[in-house]
Amino acid sequence: MEKRRFVRVPLKVEAYVSCRSIAFKGEVANLSLNGMFIACNETLEEGDIARITLYLTGTSRRLDVSITANGRVIRVGEGMVAFQFQDMDLDSFAQLRNIISFNAGDADRVINEFMHAVVLADHEERKAS
Repeated sequence: MEKRRFVRVPLKVEAYVSCRSIAFKGEVANLSLNGMFIACNETLEEGDIARITLYLTGTSRRLDVSITANGRVIRVGEGMVAFQFQDMDLDSFAQLRNIISFNAGDADRVINEFMHAVVLADHEERKAS
């Protein structure tokens, strides 16, 4: 049985990452509302916080659309890094939601996942206070 709480969609775009004193580029393998998996040649450590920017391109020209977020490294391996998003601005989130909804083919499921995540995060925050 699938244990993932968020729909993942394959997406081949470049990710620009800056973490500590390094900046590098990788290729997104998959993306969800919660995070992403990229292929890259850099070595980060679990727990590192990085600034990530994805530039979305059109068929004939570069679009003025990007997604920028802070992400925590949750898994590293040979030639790959997995990030969990920590925060992003509203415009970036709207773009991310649209990409996931379009590629998943089930916008209602994506919105329900988001609402569940918001309620869960609020519950966890209240428990911690």
